[in-house]
Amino acid sequence: MNMTLNQHNVFPTCIFTVKIDDYENINQRLLYKIQSLPDNDKISKTYGWQTDIDIHKRWTEFEDLWDKLNGAMNHIQEHLSFTPDTWMTSAWCQMYQYKQRMEKHTHPNCFYSAAYYIKCQEGSGKINFHDTRPNNSVVTFPLTSPNEYSSGMFSVTPEPGLAVFFPSWTPHSVEANEDDDTRISLAFNWMKPLHEEGITSA
Repeated sequence: MNMTLNQHNVFPTCIFTVKIDDYENINQRLLYKIQSLPDNDKISKTYGWQTDIDIHKRWTEFEDLWDKLNGAMNHIQEHLSFTPDTWMTSAWCQMYQYKQRMEKHTHPNCFYSAAYYIKCQEGSGKINFHDTRPNNSVVTFPLTSPNEYSSGMFSVTPEPGLAVFFPSWTPHSVEANEDDDTRISLAFNWMKPLHEEGITSA
C-alpha cells in the first residue's frame, strides 16, 4: 500500500539521560564522603537508608556536581521550550543492599527529578518508569518487539556517572539489587516559579 504515515507524539513523557563529565573523580570523592558519614546522618528506610534531603546545601564540596546537574536541567528546559528558571529544592543520598528495592512512587510538588549513580554494577537493579496514562492498562496487546511507543514501562540500566532526568509526576520504581555489593545513588528535585500570566482558564 502506498501510504505516508505522519506521526504526532502528543503528551509525551520526556526522560533524559546524561553522562556527567569527570564522574570518576566526583564519584571517588562522593564515596569517601558517604563512607565517612556518622550513623546519625543515615535515615533507615524499608529499602535501605538515605540521608536528609538537603545535601545540596550542606555538601558544599560538591558544588561542581550540583552545577553540572543544574546546567543539564537548564538545557532540558530550553530543549522543551520552557524558561530555564528552575532551582534545586532537594537532594539526598540513598543506599540499596542485597535484595532491597523501591516500590512505584512519584515526587509531588516538583517539576523535574533526577537520579545520579555513584556505585552500581551488573544486577544492581534498573530504574523503571511506568505509563502515566491510567486508562492505558485497561487492556494490553502483544507486541512484535517492545518499544517506547507501545510499551507500558521504560527501563534504564544504572551505570556510574549516569544522570537520569524525568518529570516528577512520572511513576517510577527501582528493581531489587541482585548483587552482593551495595548500590549507591543520589536523588534530586527541581521546581519552577508559578507565573500567573501563563495560567489560562478553559
